[in-house]
Amino acid sequence: MNVEHISVPLQLKSLESGQFEGYGSTFGNIDLGGDVVMRGAFKESLQQWKSDGELPQMFWGHKPDQVPGKWLDMSEDSKGLKVKGELLPTSLGKDLKILMDAKAIRAMSIGFSLDSPDDYEFRDGVRLLHRINLWEVSPVSMPMNPKAKINAVKALLHKNGKGLTEFKRQLEQWFREQGLSKSQSIALASKALAEDDVIDFGATPRSEKGEESSEKLEESRRDAGEANEVKRAAKALAEKFLAVSNIT
Repeated sequence: MNVEHISVPLQLKSLESGQFEGYGSTFGNIDLGGDVVMRGAFKESLQQWKSDGELPQMFWGHKPDQVPGKWLDMSEDSKGLKVKGELLPTSLGKDLKILMDAKAIRAMSIGFSLDSPDDYEFRDGVRLLHRINLWEVSPVSMPMNPKAKINAVKALLHKNGKGLTEFKRQLEQWFREQGLSKSQSIALASKALAEDDVIDFGATPRSEKGEESSEKLEESRRDAGEANEVKRAAKALAEKFLAVSNIT
């Protein structure tokens, strides 16, 4: 199972006696990883949790061994996944309450999986999430790091044994668009790829179910989505690298 994360800025309604309300996710906005959660995405998962008499867990920073409290209620409204939680009087719970009071915790983040190709679609380079299998909701110190997405794309290309040449070409093209010479662009692209860490995130496994036609449709969606991910990741990596390279 491939567990993914989406973060949103922390929006607390209250923080009294350790209890707080806010949003674990919001609908319609593009996050730093290029994902958009669509209205209704949590409906089936929340129904299943509640039929089991439980709610997803609260972790600190998506760490299962760090549980600061528990969720008291979760529901969808027109804005997103509305959550109500309670920080327990443990050392970790007390620390998080202090940090939330001081606005030092800046985001909420969901941990989820996509269990079927029908749960999402790519449109104009953006992944629209229609159905989410929600696992946990975490307070986090900051929203998702854009570099993680860059590394994920690079790792996916590397793991599949394809696309690194295209990724390098995209880097070179972006450098050329900034006014650098061809030789400078080639050198910088090679250096950026060499110096930037590659994390082995792996690829989301394909579903073994479905007709051949649906598999082909999903493959074409994935290929189109990956192509756009490559372009956006290359641009982000090039901007990051150029900013610290002192190249004029």
